[in-house]
Amino acid sequence: MPQVHGAAREALGFARAVSSASWERLGQSARLSGGRRRAERRQLPRRGAGLVLDTLAIGLAQLAGIAERRVDRLVNPLTSEGLPPFLSPHGGLHSGYMLAQYVAAALVAEVKTLAHPASVDSIPTSGLQEDYNSMGAGGR
Repeated sequence: MPQVHGAAREALGFARAVSSASWERLGQSARLSGGRRRAERRQLPRRGAGLVLDTLAIGLAQLAGIAERRVDRLVNPLTSEGLPPFLSPHGGLHSGYMLAQYVAAALVAEVKTLAHPASVDSIPTSGLQEDYNSMGAGGR
């Protein structure tokens, strides 16, 4: 678990550092241009923003996976270290918190699907005039 939390923290730090540097450059550009709005064009490019957002999504997907595993360890009678199965005092028809683990597993599966990196994709457009068109804007 610590390795996953550490990697997710690094992903967050990467995103924070890149976005902070981008805004700082934007502020400097605005000062150099007399404060006009021309500097907005110099924001983090789409491909860079997509990479940052994809990195965040992958880190969050890892955190979600670890959180689901912790829920499973809590409710699973094989790993819950003496707690009643599914945290229910009665077995059989009383499923206790079994559904909490089902929901967690389903949410993790959805998060993993959404974490597919958009920044690695590129499709030529405009009659091949734009041969490396970033799909990073679709990054979550």
